[in-house]
Amino acid sequence: MVDFNVDNTKYLQYSIGKIIYFSFSDHFEIAKFGKSIDYDPIMRGKNKDQRNQLIISNPSKYSIQGLDIQQINNIADKLIQKETQDQKEVERIKDVSVFIHEFFTAQTENYYLEETVHEPIKSVKDLLDIFHPKNKPILWRILMTQAFLYQILLRISQYESQSTEESSSFQPFVFSFERLDWHKQEDNISYDEVFINPVSSVKEYLQINLPPSLYNEDNFIVPPEIEENFQIQNNSISQPQILNEDILKRSGPPI
Repeated sequence: MVDFNVDNTKYLQYSIGKIIYFSFSDHFEIAKFGKSIDYDPIMRGKNKDQRNQLIISNPSKYSIQGLDIQQINNIADKLIQKETQDQKEVERIKDVSVFIHEFFTAQTENYYLEETVHEPIKSVKDLLDIFHPKNKPILWRILMTQAFLYQILLRISQYESQSTEESSSFQPFVFSFERLDWHKQEDNISYDEVFINPVSSVKEYLQINLPPSLYNEDNFIVPPEIEENFQIQNNSISQPQILNEDILKRSGPPI
């Protein structure tokens, strides 16, 4: 049972936001959860040319797949705008229009880079460049983790708008697992690698970090129909993407 009074709801939302905030910096920990992934982006003792060669030959092991906490703090800091209201200095999040202007104008005109979002956000852009779950499986786990957390935030908002009686229990949500299926028929990749391993990693990470009242084992059960359709897709030539009606009914809204 989850207490959805105002103070507790804010605490739950804050707790989830904090996990999302730090998740990009937890890439070394997330690599170890579930089926661990061999991960060595530091490559001690290697020169620049050797590092580049290793990244090209084995990106899932040697590509950096997260951010350090200082980079995250810099991004957060540059997203805050200071202004004066009623002779007092206040802080607020920058408008999207300001963000876009700073990012692209600073990039082309090279002005006040240290005061704009361009430099810190560039680290995220570099992280996501040429991204694919197979080449950056740890980053994929992080993005999956955030997808689960945003789903929980949406559920909390829904419960918050209901009466106290209706909001007394926090039911498991239905996650759209089929939307996590990134593989193609020619990839020759296993069901475990696409679904079981990353979901297990997310599950273990959130079990440790989520408030106990929000952790529910049922949220991490991949419906058996997903595996059935995975196998059908791999064995099919004329129909590379098959999803039965039962999955579509159970999937709910997109993540």
